[in-house]
Amino acid sequence: MQQQHTKHKVLNWGEYNKALIHRGSMTLWLSDNLVNTWKHTACQHKRGKPFTYSDELVTVCLTARHLYRLSYRATQGFMRSLFSQLNVDIPVPSYCQLCRRAAAMSPWLKRIGHHKGPIDIVVDSTGLKVFGEGEWKVRKHGADKRRTWRKLHLGVDPIDHEVVACELTENSQSDDHTFEPLLDQIEDSVERCFAEGAYDTAHIYQCCYDRKAELITPPCTNAVVQSEPTPALALRDAAIRRISELTDEYEGDRDAARKRWKYERDYHCRCVAETAMFRFKSLFSGTLQSRKIATQKTEIMIKINLMNRMTALGMPVSEVIYL
Repeated sequence: MQQQHTKHKVLNWGEYNKALIHRGSMTLWLSDNLVNTWKHTACQHKRGKPFTYSDELVTVCLTARHLYRLSYRATQGFMRSLFSQLNVDIPVPSYCQLCRRAAAMSPWLKRIGHHKGPIDIVVDSTGLKVFGEGEWKVRKHGADKRRTWRKLHLGVDPIDHEVVACELTENSQSDDHTFEPLLDQIEDSVERCFAEGAYDTAHIYQCCYDRKAELITPPCTNAVVQSEPTPALALRDAAIRRISELTDEYEGDRDAARKRWKYERDYHCRCVAETAMFRFKSLFSGTLQSRKIATQKTEIMIKINLMNRMTALGMPVSEVIYL
């Protein structure tokens, strides 16, 4: 079967172009709530002096830090200048306080384009570098220093491209162990979950079965039907049987059979997760600014909220053109 060459044409380029321009807007609105409650009022229940600044004020400062890729010291100077230009009498936390509070905070993921009813999600993971040598030096002379990475797991809504769940773990953490905490972050009912072949495990099928969600992932090439069927793996057995039928139809061509199965199951919408990871690294680079895992989780959550806000401004609508 000859593959047709395709090209995508953006239909709403005017609106999407305005959204891209608006991403760089420095317009800032400070609510009266932030101005009046910049002091930390919640009970700390810990030893030592209570926090001086509220979580909202610290979040605003950290958002500016990660949006403009500033250091902690530069963030302090930037926020002081910004508040003075706005004629707002709010003291700015020092760079030491911002660093300590970033490790102690637990920001939440903010949904922008929330819609009612069950949703589909696309799950995947990527690596983010903490520190290490550059790619050019490694390719040219080889790696001779330690290189440390973190693993970012994302759950993306394929309709509006919004990240609905995220988790940052050590590089050694497998996708199998992170899938359930990632799924627990979604309060809505999940109808379908698209994932790559690495998620073809019994544990992940069981997690989706408990949430009454349909897991769509290609089974391994050497996968066989269960000898003792279980309800959680019924979808996997159905996929294996269907691929076997298509293999006979294509006269033993397994690659063509698996491509046909992916087309039938709308599996190619999984590329939305790859697009989200590319968008994240294009906006914030593939390197984390923080060094400790607790601070890195706060950094990731703030960056994901920023990316969701930018995505909500406008996304391209395209159609396929066959060449």
